[in-house]
Amino acid sequence: MLHSNHPKQSRFLPPFVIFPLFTLLTLVLLYAAGYFIGLSRYHSLTRDEHALDADGRDSRCVSQQEMLRNTHKVAAGTLKRLKEDRDELKKKLKLLEEGKGRTGEPAASCGGKDATSNNGEGASVNDGGGNMTGSAAVSLQRAANLIDSLTHQTESWLKKAADTTPSLAACNKSPRRYSVVFDAGSTGSRVHVYRYNLTSNPYDNIDSAPNGAHASLLPYLKLEDELFIENHEPLSGFSDPRGAAASLVPLLDAAKAHVPTDMHACVGIELKATAGLRRIGTEQAGRVLDAVRREFQKGPFWVHSELGSVRILEGREEGPLAWLTVNFLIGSLSGTKETATILDLGGGSTQVVMRPNDPEVLEGHEEFTDTFAINGKSVKLYQHSYEGNGLNAAREQLLASVATSVATGGTTTAAKSGPLRAFPCFPQGYAHEKSGVSNGVGGGGVTPSMEECVALFRKHVVRSGGECSSKSCGFNGVFQPDVRTAVSGPVYAFSFYHDLLMPHMTAGTAVIRLQDIIGIASQVCKSMKSVEQLRRENKGKVSVHPSLRPELECLHLSYVVALLRDGFHYPLDQELHIAKKIDGYETAWTLGASLVSLEEHCV
Repeated sequence: MLHSNHPKQSRFLPPFVIFPLFTLLTLVLLYAAGYFIGLSRYHSLTRDEHALDADGRDSRCVSQQEMLRNTHKVAAGTLKRLKEDRDELKKKLKLLEEGKGRTGEPAASCGGKDATSNNGEGASVNDGGGNMTGSAAVSLQRAANLIDSLTHQTESWLKKAADTTPSLAACNKSPRRYSVVFDAGSTGSRVHVYRYNLTSNPYDNIDSAPNGAHASLLPYLKLEDELFIENHEPLSGFSDPRGAAASLVPLLDAAKAHVPTDMHACVGIELKATAGLRRIGTEQAGRVLDAVRREFQKGPFWVHSELGSVRILEGREEGPLAWLTVNFLIGSLSGTKETATILDLGGGSTQVVMRPNDPEVLEGHEEFTDTFAINGKSVKLYQHSYEGNGLNAAREQLLASVATSVATGGTTTAAKSGPLRAFPCFPQGYAHEKSGVSNGVGGGGVTPSMEECVALFRKHVVRSGGECSSKSCGFNGVFQPDVRTAVSGPVYAFSFYHDLLMPHMTAGTAVIRLQDIIGIASQVCKSMKSVEQLRRENKGKVSVHPSLRPELECLHLSYVVALLRDGFHYPLDQELHIAKKIDGYETAWTLGASLVSLEEHCV
């Protein structure tokens, strides 16, 4: 039948369009991959290695610059090829529309020949030829449109690169360095904008440096200024991820205003989320972080790595980064001074980080080891985060354990009613609603006592002296080098250590011995007024942090004693530097994260 001789109209692009199009798409994808890799950092923070690698830094920066140059070269070549093929396809399309086909012969004459030789069948074939011509025209038009779209996309990428990719050479020549770090916590978000000055620029002679030379910034960085702004809207409190990201915009705007406009493209931006986002689940947290990435990618700052720059900070990372912060601020990273041990008491966890004099004490304990490569030297740290042993978590753990133990008849005290009704950590007349633990509510209470309260913490929370599978342990059977012999530098304690102890320390002092802390705790407990008196005295005063309420002071100071003396095993004459700030800068992990980013990237 005549109908059966008609060629079917293909819904696919013809081969002469597919093959060049496939090649072009491959080139574009290669360029895109190279472009984004070139803008990304090579190594994100790992669990055990922070990349303050001075020896490898120069070669990494050179590699990044070379990759950016190569990908721009590929992009320019791709754009040229796209334009050439687009123009060629448009010419072919024009020929088809004029009825000349691929050979340039008029379609009518071709149809006429077929009509003469096929005795009337030529009309049908001519119809088929018309269909083929129409099909090719449609295919060519689609291909032309697609290539036109790819051309515009490639031009857009090139423009974006020109507009937002920092000139590494120009940034490296600047004596100023800025870093923007967001801390997304459980009570709100905070932005830190750090400004550094380079006392000497290691990049001045980078082109003439011999092989193996490095361009580490750390020895030359001097912190000059910090912008700190916070809100009280935790990202975890938003059901809509876009709303969560929008809550950061005022902080981001403040950062933009603080950094000179001509430095925007040189400045890296990152956000690390802590406990709040960990609690809402991986799926929801991922959506929130994706929304934040999209907000940051609007510019003007540089997102070094999509996944590495915006992520949840692991609990074990906070301590080492805080260690880096403190030791940078006290100037002990040059190798001429002993490094400090840091103790960080948060609400949910407590961290201890130290650099043992002999790294061999960490052999076989990789899970407790963190490594920095600082100024070309490997620095091994002991680190551990005691989850559930922060101030608030330890308090709730103690109260729940006491309530359970009394209910099963497992605990007694000198008071006949036992610790459930005569709890020695509370002022008389105070009751903890959730656990039912109280002191003297309805009579039968006891005078608060630090030693009795510490004894309860030792029994239920800070359990030491038990099973230890290592040569030395902290508490709860956790490996820890002996602080009396393994380290010799100063000890810095901050967060709740500072908040609880500073009101009792002599004005102008920041150093206190453990035996003096014990004296403070003992005096606070035994002189504690009844809860009615405390509330009358504090009526009308500005409310304080829930963890710093006066009725909890004896309990919290007793925990500090239990932690330092019986948990970490510090001697009574151990001096502790109680710090919230050093030289005016917060002792927070964010500064350490900023230093890592500056060392890790070329700008």
